[in-house]
Amino acid sequence: MKLSNAILLTSLALVLTACGDKPNDPTKENFTKALDSVLNKEEVKIVGPGMLVNSDKNLFAIEDPHAKKNADKQYKVKDVKLLDSLISYAKIFEKAGAVEIKETTYESPKLFGGTETKLGYVITYNDELLKTMQVVPFIDLPIVKAGVLCVDKITGFTTPASENGVNVSKVTFTKGVCKHTKGIDDKVIASSGILDALNESSTYTLKQTDKGWEVIDEELFKIDYVKYFFNKNL
Repeated sequence: MKLSNAILLTSLALVLTACGDKPNDPTKENFTKALDSVLNKEEVKIVGPGMLVNSDKNLFAIEDPHAKKNADKQYKVKDVKLLDSLISYAKIFEKAGAVEIKETTYESPKLFGGTETKLGYVITYNDELLKTMQVVPFIDLPIVKAGVLCVDKITGFTTPASENGVNVSKVTFTKGVCKHTKGIDDKVIASSGILDALNESSTYTLKQTDKGWEVIDEELFKIDYVKYFFNKNL
């Protein structure tokens, strides 16, 4: 008798679990799947380390204000702070495997034409990041793809209710970055400042269908990547 009861309870639990797995049930898992199907279409980009000093060779570098060979140069305090911050940022990328850094001399363009020899860190990007790279005009900062937009956490949702003949739920969530490009990890993303652009919650309206949930409205995703990088690092 006890065995029969145990079997009955187990069977009932399996039935309830199966029912809870329906794709159109109002669950966080189902909402996340529907939201990610839309959010994943949006690339998330961040500023990469270094500054472009030779476009023909894709050469990126950062001058080292502390190198002995640069001891005769008179750096301004603010310039040292800027260069130190850029070097620290590059080393976070190096530790993640996104770039390789080598301290050496390199040719850098002068403001009014020609080049000059500098000593600093030359930065070599991995192939995957190099494929996604764009360079910001005039300031010569590289922009690379970090991953895609995704749901970080569902923070709330309304009980499904009928609107215009369909059941809808308003889902509130926080955004994150997923499907990272090779060499990009959580520390790289955090150091880029991009998370500060994603810290506000969003609310999308989802509709219930026989096959699952679908997003019926969404917000535009536009970010000034350089602005958030400067706010975080400079």
